[in-house]
Amino acid sequence: MFVDIWRWCREYDYQAQREGNHQKQQLMQLLIQAERYKDRTQLDAAISFYDQGRELAKSLNEPCWELLFESLIAETHVYYRADKKKGLDTMIRVATRSYQPAYEYCLMRARVLCNLAALYFQRDFFGYEDKIREMLDVIQSDIPLDEDTYLRMRQLEADFHFEH
Repeated sequence: MFVDIWRWCREYDYQAQREGNHQKQQLMQLLIQAERYKDRTQLDAAISFYDQGRELAKSLNEPCWELLFESLIAETHVYYRADKKKGLDTMIRVATRSYQPAYEYCLMRARVLCNLAALYFQRDFFGYEDKIREMLDVIQSDIPLDEDTYLRMRQLEADFHFEH
């Protein structure tokens, strides 16, 4: 059974609405706004909204939202801007943070580690082979997976075996 990161976001937002917590509702609004700009390829605006969301999540002590926003910033650099250096630097920072206890139950963890493993694979498979293996092992052992991350992980495993 897979987890659904986006459902978690919507449920969080519904709970914030029921509580009348406008600051927490703002997290979802920033996410939606960023995605709209990203879909229109207005990437600077999208990153700005993700960053605002990250800052708000940090101030609200919402580590999973913070991890979500920061990982989306990294993904935007890598997959939309094709700025792999900036994306890799950001993803390394996010992945390192994801090992801290505050982020242990964040649904984004597997996605973050899988993205970093994919970046390492693209950059230098043989140089990063041990790190890639370690991340895939962590993902498989104790982290809930969303379906998209599971499929990307399976592809990475296939690519991994193909290289050997």
